Amino acid sequence: EEKIRSAIAESAPEPLFTEAFAQMPDSQVRSAFAERRSYLLEGQKVSESIHYGYDLASLAGAPIPASNSGRVVFADELGIYGNCVILDHGLGLHSLYGHLSNIDVKTGDTVEKGQTLGQSGQTGLAGGDHLHFAILLRGVYVDPVEWWDPKWVREHALGLLAAARKERAAAIRGAHCWRGIAPSDATCPGDARAIPTRSGCPRRCSSRRASKR
Repeated sequence: EEKIRSAIAESAPEPLFTEAFAQMPDSQVRSAFAERRSYLLEGQKVSESIHYGYDLASLAGAPIPASNSGRVVFADELGIYGNCVILDHGLGLHSLYGHLSNIDVKTGDTVEKGQTLGQSGQTGLAGGDHLHFAILLRGVYVDPVEWWDPKWVREHALGLLAAARKERAAAIRGAHCWRGIAPSDATCPGDARAIPTRSGCPRRCSSRRASKR
């Protein structure tokens, strides 16, 4: 978990995806989300854990596609997860792919939805060839089923973000420049009005009217 926390410590400030996430093609869910698992040695329980995520089974060595567009923040061996890839999708949202037989991407790569990250396998602590898939939101494991649902993503993620952007832009347009400097995330066109910028970088205004405010 320490490596996971380190990998997801930073995230893009904007969403890197524009649609719902996709389940691994032709896969069957072989586990429940947040199920409690016990590990036995010679009939005695030696450990237990909560399994956050889903075990997805398909054909052995099946290609593992990125569930959505994003950036690779981890691509290496990761303890019980074996060969593992973690993607950043922006705003603290990450997806994790474990037990891969090999990895086809590297840290820092930008990937598109559906791009192959590697092939399924049984590296790490795995009882057979499958994909361990998990989603984390700001470091908390959440049920992937919601993120696979286009309607849920539209109403609870992308729709809310779009509404927030409109409100922010409206608030900035209602502001004025002060002594020739536009408010944060805005620029001045020369008439003392603040206009939101896509880059978020404020610019000085040459307007006499603005400079006299």
